[in-house]
Amino acid sequence: MVRGDAKNASRFGRIVAVFDVDDKQIAEAKKQWPDAEAYKDFRKVMDRQDIQAVVCGTVDHWHTLVSLAALRFKKDVYCEKPLTLTIGEGQRLVKAVKETGCVLQTGSQQRSDKNFRLACEFLRNGKLKHVSAWLPSGRREGPFKSATPPAGCHWNTSFANQSSAALALIDVQKLVTVEENSR
Repeated sequence: MVRGDAKNASRFGRIVAVFDVDDKQIAEAKKQWPDAEAYKDFRKVMDRQDIQAVVCGTVDHWHTLVSLAALRFKKDVYCEKPLTLTIGEGQRLVKAVKETGCVLQTGSQQRSDKNFRLACEFLRNGKLKHVSAWLPSGRREGPFKSATPPAGCHWNTSFANQSSAALALIDVQKLVTVEENSR
């Protein structure tokens, strides 16, 4: 998903850096943006003065951490949903936005898609008499056993502790930064 968001953002700026703890994910991002510098530690991206905005598509439990870091380094942020996992995280982000004056936006485009809106309209107007719930399929057997990270996945280079690293291996994080196009 983040590559799609970054592709859209590239209409307004140049992709100058990509971040991931997984070498395979970095290689895929570099195919799309060969001139972007690759990082395994997002904090090094934050140090760059030439980057004005960050597109945050990390695993959900890192959204707040990466977004807060970007805001504190005076970078505008576009973050995939969910923006936070707790009310407290949301309060910290609001405080950081007020203190820095930076822009923070979260995406919820799918919710305004015409198909979702049409379904809501049918339901609200009584056109649907019976609604079935469909639950997503996937792995539900947790808690998962500890495992050695796959080769090329540098989970411990980015401040991760053992509990967050195990989750990071399920859906490896991505962070793409955008530099304002000065042309």
